[in-house]
Parts: sequence; C-alpha cells; structure tokens
Amino acid sequence: MVTGVAGGVILREQVYLNPALKKCSRKYWEIIADNLSKAGWSWGCVSALDSEGRTMWIVDAHRDEGKRFIVRADEKLTAFLELEGRFKSSLDKCV
Repeated sequence: MVTGVAGGVILREQVYLNPALKKCSRKYWEIIADNLSKAGWSWGCVSALDSEGRTMWIVDAHRDEGKRFIVRADEKLTAFLELEGRFKSSLDKCV
C-alpha cells in the first residue's frame, strides 16, 4: 500500500499483486513517490476538475525547511514526472 498525505487527508493507492510473476507490480508514479519519501520529502497528490470539466492532477512536495514544489498536469504520471525532473539529482542518490 502506498500512502501520501495531502491537506491532512491520507491518500491510498492499491499496489496490485501480479499472480503470474509472484511479485509486486507498481505504477511508475508510485516509484517516484517512494523516491521522494526516501529523499526526505513529504508529498501529496489530488485530482480536481477545472472550469471546463477537465480533470487535472496536482502534486505537491515539501520539506520542513520550507522548500515546496507544486506541479499541475492533465495526467497523474505527467505531474509526477515533472516533479521528478526538479529533483532528479537528489532522487538518484536514494535509489
């Protein structure tokens, strides 16, 4: 189970078990989220509808020292990829 916190609400996404491979199959955004946590960042993810009814994804990463990054995208993975791009060098050290 992958857990993130956004605005005091705990978000949970099911990590699916692939019975054929007998291992955990994860989505790429979950790997990015885990790497953010390992690098000491707290993160949150939320979807919302814009004024035209389109879904947008907002991903936030922040640290206690006051650093904060917020990205918005049309797709969840795209939002996490944009956030990952800002942290690429520090996240590579945690893998």
